[in-house]
Amino acid sequence: MKKLLKRVNSMISEQDALDWASRKELLTFIKRAFKTTNPGERLRQGKHLEALARKLEMVASGECKRLIINMPPRVLKSRIVSAAFPAWVLANQPSKEILCISHSKTLAKELGESSLQIMQSDWYRNANPEAILANSRSGVLDFSTTANGRRRGTSMESNITGHGGDIIIIDDPIDGQKVYSQVERDSNNNKYDTVIQSRLNNPSDGSIVLVMQRLHEDDLTGYLHRRYNFEMLNIPLVADEPTTYFIGDWKWNRPAGDILDPEGHTPEWLRNKKRDTQPHIFEAQYQQNPVPPDGLLIKEEWFPLFDQLPKDRYRTIQSWDVAQRPGENSSYSVCSTWKTNGMKHHLVDLWRGKEEYEELVDVARKLFSSHKPQAILIEDAALGTSLISTLKREAKTGKVKYPVISIPAPILPKYERTMSHISTLKSNSVLLPNSASWVPALLQELLRFPNGRFDDQVDSMTQFLLWMDDPKGLKPESSLGNPNIIKYKGGYASTARSRARKPNPQRDPRGKPTRRF
Repeated sequence: MKKLLKRVNSMISEQDALDWASRKELLTFIKRAFKTTNPGERLRQGKHLEALARKLEMVASGECKRLIINMPPRVLKSRIVSAAFPAWVLANQPSKEILCISHSKTLAKELGESSLQIMQSDWYRNANPEAILANSRSGVLDFSTTANGRRRGTSMESNITGHGGDIIIIDDPIDGQKVYSQVERDSNNNKYDTVIQSRLNNPSDGSIVLVMQRLHEDDLTGYLHRRYNFEMLNIPLVADEPTTYFIGDWKWNRPAGDILDPEGHTPEWLRNKKRDTQPHIFEAQYQQNPVPPDGLLIKEEWFPLFDQLPKDRYRTIQSWDVAQRPGENSSYSVCSTWKTNGMKHHLVDLWRGKEEYEELVDVARKLFSSHKPQAILIEDAALGTSLISTLKREAKTGKVKYPVISIPAPILPKYERTMSHISTLKSNSVLLPNSASWVPALLQELLRFPNGRFDDQVDSMTQFLLWMDDPKGLKPESSLGNPNIIKYKGGYASTARSRARKPNPQRDPRGKPTRRF
């Protein structure tokens, strides 16, 4: 910028040169905008800000039409992409329409307020006389220029239909508290397919930018990267290896160990953050690596392999994790079959598929016929409720007595349910067959948990382990007089979801489990 100002300063005043430079260079504009939105604070500059600014300049020029930006939290990425960048685009192209989408309306308002504050500042109005705000629309979520340009803010939870833009910015599209729910992730990702990408005013010339910290392998970044041709700007907090970023004719050589904003992210801060943050969360949010190579949470060496079952007396238990809905576009349904003596749990069979409901029932019948389990655990939710009903109805005919046990829908999140059994897994109590073809896929899912794309096999295993915590789990006892209620130690679990029940120690933290880990 100094060379640019020196070249222009001989012909115009220093203020005019600064105004001209801030229209031409987004980074110069960002520095001025920061003083407006953060008075009294000093902008700590770094190469990552220049990389971000240069890549966004390519979006504004139309050179880059699909861009994903992954950077750690608290490095100004949202303030730059969703607040400063739209104001800069309107300074240069006052008739542009920009649609900014955040995960919540609160965040959308905050970013819109910052962008409007920049455009209402004296320096902005003096530097950009053509970007005049229209008095008829000046709310923080929707404001326009007299040239019919516009910045409109909305949220993923709002109705986006009817909105549109020449540039669409998606900023942190999913709440970190919801990302471990496959239903929430699917809803978030499907919204891009069904709604967001159709909101471009001109699909062939319009641009879409996604900016977010990584949260999960199947977050919107992972989804778009698999399905669409997006350019990627991925900048972790700490460089794991030497990395060179090429953006146009600009190059940034980043050495291994380099820390973004070392003044703010000091070595002491980094040590404390790693100590106080779950490893898989740090790897995802700060390193932009939601699936670390070593899995971090669950280790492969925790699962011994077996060739033959011991000769001890074993019981057979099947555990079903049934998809929310049938069909090829749904998640997987899983049935794991276990031989257990209460201390060692041998996984002897694992079925996984995306079947229509009638085919799913046939699979359940065949798996029962093959293994003759003493208990069939099925979660009483979604298609699981239908499967419970079908098998129990068939059992009443007297032909086949399916020992179905209805498991109430869990209260604790998947991560917490699995963490409650980490000690069991570490003790090598779960054993896998040495030659089964399905073992590699299972191990891959286990090692990627909780940031992997799928977790249905983990859910089936966790449901089995939770139920095994009850000493009576090996011998389910039907409550006399009511075949729809299964008796557990410490409470009753009803298959009727609307019926009140006592807290179950395996599913409800208000109960008292018989064993803690």
